[in-house]
Amino acid sequence: MAPLAQTWLQAALAAAALLAASARPLPAAPALPPDIVLVAVDSLRADHLGCYGYCRPTSPAIDAFAAAGVRYAFACPSSSWTQPSFMSLFTSLSPERHGLVGPSSGHDAAAPTLAGELAALGYETVAVTANPMV
Repeated sequence: MAPLAQTWLQAALAAAALLAASARPLPAAPALPPDIVLVAVDSLRADHLGCYGYCRPTSPAIDAFAAAGVRYAFACPSSSWTQPSFMSLFTSLSPERHGLVGPSSGHDAAAPTLAGELAALGYETVAVTANPMV
């Protein structure tokens, strides 16, 4: 090998060794938080859903969704009507604490909500409802 070619080869090998020695593995991509879908249905009888043991195929989509997620066997509402119950679900406060206790009462706007807490963690939040009481 010619002296000039040998010098270039040695320089290239030295540069490659330097690069390899100084190379660090790329940091792992941050783990994405899990997706969260909250399905809350007002006035639905659990005893008529397949995922709760009903023998007729009345709810195949809900049954499949429940099989892939978390399904609670028992839930107890915080109120006998929709608005305070859903506000309790969204704030984890009792009606007396979040303030929505009657048709003409409003809720405590300073009460932290599930959507607000998730948004602070970087989640994009959205609500879809056909119920004007929610």
